[in-house]
Amino acid sequence: MTRKSIAKRMICLVLAVVCVFGVFASAETVEAQAAGLSYDNLKALGNGATKSDENQTIANYKNYLTADYASGADEIGAAEGQYNNVVGWLSIPGTNVNYPVVQNKKNNDYYLYRDAKEDNYKSYEMSYRNYKGKTEDEYLAQLVDKDGQMLPDLAIFADYECKFNGGRDGLSWNTLLYGHNFVNSLWYEDTHIARDLDTMFGQLPSYENLQYAQDHQFMYFSVDGEEMVWQIFAVASVESTLGYIYPNPEVWKRNRSVILRDILKRSEHIYDVDVTTEDNIMILSTCSNRFTQAASYGTHRFIVCAKLLDVGETPTPAAVYYNPNPYRAPNFSISPERTETPAGFQK
Repeated sequence: MTRKSIAKRMICLVLAVVCVFGVFASAETVEAQAAGLSYDNLKALGNGATKSDENQTIANYKNYLTADYASGADEIGAAEGQYNNVVGWLSIPGTNVNYPVVQNKKNNDYYLYRDAKEDNYKSYEMSYRNYKGKTEDEYLAQLVDKDGQMLPDLAIFADYECKFNGGRDGLSWNTLLYGHNFVNSLWYEDTHIARDLDTMFGQLPSYENLQYAQDHQFMYFSVDGEEMVWQIFAVASVESTLGYIYPNPEVWKRNRSVILRDILKRSEHIYDVDVTTEDNIMILSTCSNRFTQAASYGTHRFIVCAKLLDVGETPTPAAVYYNPNPYRAPNFSISPERTETPAGFQK
């Protein structure tokens, strides 16, 4: 049994006890609830400054989805000729997320510091951890090779338990993808929004910004020649131990509705998107030091969660509202040096 499997079993045992006393939602729509406020009440908080543009038409969104985008279904064939273990292609229009997705079926450690070509860049790890007391420029200087070039992007990889058995019908309930975020953000700095420097999954924390979240609501994930569109329904800072890490929750006796509930109540924004336990979901997960300092490195993640749209379904943008009080784990704290005031925190 792998270390990851043992860890999952331990987490499951603890969470199973909690779940016995928890509230299990039905397979009907799971609605976001934060700090006792109802979903409708949260939506009512939206105003001209925090609500999606009502004039943003479906036609405009169709143009947005297809602009400057080469079909991931076409990209997969070329990627399979370059790399081993390719299972799909991920793209978020309007961002620099446009990568092949690889998978090692035995564990998640294999690609942690490898690129898609399987070259190992273990030196990244100590550079990434060694940011305390440095300016961002000083920190970035560690992430270059002997010729002064930035080290290459590391792989975007699927959890080893994810299933890819031909098209949408062969996917796990939760397609869980990992990617690095090396510099956005250091714990003492505000989050960067849409910065080209933030490669791999480094632009995901941009979703903390409401306007960015409103403007980037869809993603493509292509497998086996099939192009699939996914609609984002939550973005959140979560504990690294939160039970979102189950591609096939039934195997670990985890309840889908509990996973959705726990994610939604932590979301930075309220998306007017119905998501049920019958929907296939995708979760993009990356490192974040937003609420923790160097002494507690690695205690949380930033995730972007989306649901799979039906074949032929028109991607329709949803209203997106600022969540004034997302749930935060007790050990999350905000640096006094930040100028931002994230939802749920008081300066």
